[in-house]
Amino acid sequence: MPKADPKKLNIILAYKDSRLHTYTKVRPHQNIKDLLKQEDISVDQLQKAHDAHLNTLKHVENTLKNFGCDYKKAYRGRLAGADLSNSLIITVGGDGTLLEASHQVKDSVILGVNSDPGRSTGSLCIANKHSFEDFLSLFLDETLKPEFIPRLSLTLDGQRLPIPALNDALIAHKNPAATSRFILKAADHTQDIRSSGVWIAGPAGSTGGILSAGGHVTSLTDMHIQVRVREPCASHQNNSHWEASFLNEKVPLEIVSRMREGMIYIDGPHLSYEFPMGCRLTIKQHESPLSLLISDEMKNRRLQWSPTA
Repeated sequence: MPKADPKKLNIILAYKDSRLHTYTKVRPHQNIKDLLKQEDISVDQLQKAHDAHLNTLKHVENTLKNFGCDYKKAYRGRLAGADLSNSLIITVGGDGTLLEASHQVKDSVILGVNSDPGRSTGSLCIANKHSFEDFLSLFLDETLKPEFIPRLSLTLDGQRLPIPALNDALIAHKNPAATSRFILKAADHTQDIRSSGVWIAGPAGSTGGILSAGGHVTSLTDMHIQVRVREPCASHQNNSHWEASFLNEKVPLEIVSRMREGMIYIDGPHLSYEFPMGCRLTIKQHESPLSLLISDEMKNRRLQWSPTA
């Protein structure tokens, strides 16, 4: 029998909506509906991804019931304001679902389930449909324990933003075709930068956008903050120190906006803040790391990726 009593665990099952369900039911999009009817190549994966996701979600629920676990089911977009303290948060989706859940978690453990490994990277997800039962059993048996993943704290003009970043922050112009202009400051380094933006990533985000921009994969528990300037302007005297840099976790990074329409994007496109000229953003390590269930397979998989730029 498991050491942890499944009936005494506070379990939250956080799930995503498939894109097919979103485009046809939640926020109907006539053009996409027409493309589906035409069986156009641009939408040929939507039904397969939808079916894979629902099959995994059903399997996870059946497994929880078989283990005698009581759980609450919540759509990932409605987690804000819910009581997620001292819980096991099981996310079913991909990294986006896990990231959204992580924004609301302070003292709980997350177990990520990739519901569609054939089409979703799920770099932060320990399980899939076939391995979920094993990992849940290991957790209940207290054989599998969470590891603590550093997060980023962001302060904008003296006001701390309420959401800790697990993956990264992207600072860029609102228009992706426009030049991003800002000043980077840390310790004794200060430099005016012109580029297409700058990535600031914790270890969990080192396999995301910053890697595609030429960054480096780090271990999930690495304490450093990685900085990567995207496409530095060749005609401007950008400081090569800032093109790729690792900051000690005790050294805050300050970014001063020189853009009329600058933006800050946290952990993807859905959470953003305006960053107009003269605004100051300070980024440092958050005092509360995320408790995440990870495996050796996850660690090895991450280290196999390499920069593309």
